[in-house]
Amino acid sequence: MGWMIDLLQRLVLMTVISVFVLPLTMTQAMAEGLVTTPINISLFTPLELIPVKPRRVVGLSLNVLYGHEEQLYGLQAGLVNNVDSGVGIQVGLAQWSEGDFSGVQVGLVNLTHEFFGIQVGGGNITHTAGGIQASLGSNYSETFSGIQIGAWNSNRQNFSGIQLGLVNENQVVTTGAGSTRVGNQEFVKLNRAYSASGSSKGIQIAFALNEAVRAEGIQISLFNFSSEMYGVQIGAINYAESLKGIQIGLLNFNEAGLFVSPGLNVGW
Repeated sequence: MGWMIDLLQRLVLMTVISVFVLPLTMTQAMAEGLVTTPINISLFTPLELIPVKPRRVVGLSLNVLYGHEEQLYGLQAGLVNNVDSGVGIQVGLAQWSEGDFSGVQVGLVNLTHEFFGIQVGGGNITHTAGGIQASLGSNYSETFSGIQIGAWNSNRQNFSGIQLGLVNENQVVTTGAGSTRVGNQEFVKLNRAYSASGSSKGIQIAFALNEAVRAEGIQISLFNFSSEMYGVQIGAINYAESLKGIQIGLLNFNEAGLFVSPGLNVGW
């Protein structure tokens, strides 16, 4: 239940920021040379009502095609919404935050670096996030704490919370034969290799597949795979290289113990 405590702590932090920190940051903005305005309207940045940079909006930011704010405390709505950091709500076709953003994002695509709050869209992509991600397509994060609901939920470092989807995957892709490099990340072309640093703590519920390097909790799906399993796997086929717990399914595989066991398998 550690992830629930973490969420409550973050909610308290957001309240403190809104009540106590925001007035202080407005004063700091003046010292930093930021122009603070209660409203900004733009066709696209820099064709806008307040064409002064850097800018902070404490209130409402609207755009027709594209809007960018260095800092936002309030509501941003338009076709494409971009903020460097802030606290508030973004609603549009696409949301984009390069820094820290807390609040709510609603759109076809939500892309953030560090995020806490609620994301609702066709696809949600974050580096580090906590809260709720709900998507018709995919939810992707390097590290996530909270609840992910989507067709495909994927995390490349650590996950804690609940995943509900068609496919839930918590892995770290590393180098391997026939790999290709994209930026500073190497992806395997024909086969996948995983490091043992990725982990899943909590509950994974999927229609087709749950996959994790190290799982602590419960996996429920047609197929459940984990290199290290600490808890319960329930599905048609359950596989673990190392099992400390129970497997319930038609076929249960545990390489460290009884390799194949129909019905029920127990590892220790």
